[in-house]
Amino acid sequence: MHLGKNTFARVQTIAHECLHSVQDRKMLLFNFVYSNIYLLSFIVLAVLLALGVIPNGVLAILCFTFLSFVYYFVRSYLEMDAMTKAKYLAKEYMQEKEVTTKENIEKLVEAYEQINKIGIPYTIYKLFSNCMVKIILLAGICLIRTMI
Repeated sequence: MHLGKNTFARVQTIAHECLHSVQDRKMLLFNFVYSNIYLLSFIVLAVLLALGVIPNGVLAILCFTFLSFVYYFVRSYLEMDAMTKAKYLAKEYMQEKEVTTKENIEKLVEAYEQINKIGIPYTIYKLFSNCMVKIILLAGICLIRTMI
């Protein structure tokens, strides 16, 4: 099997997704349910704050901030776990299938480590910034509502 340009990244990505499928079932189920509740609560709070139905916007934003941090910690744990272990699973797969030489596999594993040096902090940043944007949007809605 010939490993073309960027194929090594695909192998790690497949390994990453496979690892999600074998992570703790309770944690995955919690993440699925909680993520949907979290997004729904953002939409509902935004509408209720915009309509002025919620009189204490600060309390609503504080509650949503708590929800955001729970979401952030659960998702970042699941993503970091899969990203960290993906290189080992990909290495094992490539060795088992003998897709290339051991030297090339070691070079690919080193490339995976380089990807993770960038990918893990980026993923953490992206998850955190998405939470912060939602909190800021709710605060903005609250601020605009109080000015009206």
